[in-house]
Amino acid sequence: IVLRGWNDWVTSPMQKGKRVPSNLVTEATLPVLNVLWILMKYFKIQCSQLKLRPSMDHVYLCAPLGEAIRMLKGLPNTTEQDVATVIDALLTATYLDGDQKAAVRVVLHEASPAFRETQET
Repeated sequence: IVLRGWNDWVTSPMQKGKRVPSNLVTEATLPVLNVLWILMKYFKIQCSQLKLRPSMDHVYLCAPLGEAIRMLKGLPNTTEQDVATVIDALLTATYLDGDQKAAVRVVLHEASPAFRETQET
């Protein structure tokens, strides 16, 4: 019974002939987004204190953000462009909206086992 429940949680359902993010991806999106948002705000404060323009060139100033970016790049089926899209969306934002959430959801969905299974079939 527990195994079935977990499989339902991580399985990517079909809607209108397309795979949509699993419940796991949907539930994980907001916490991941919030952590990235907090790290990005911290990074922007550091850049401001040093009178630098926040950019990927200065990510080394915020080791936790750099590590989070490395972890995102290490996710299965995730490209540099996917991660760059997420980071760019957060760098340019002054407040959180659906664009950043969608970018994070896409990365998590493409890294999920359910997405890989659909690519293999």
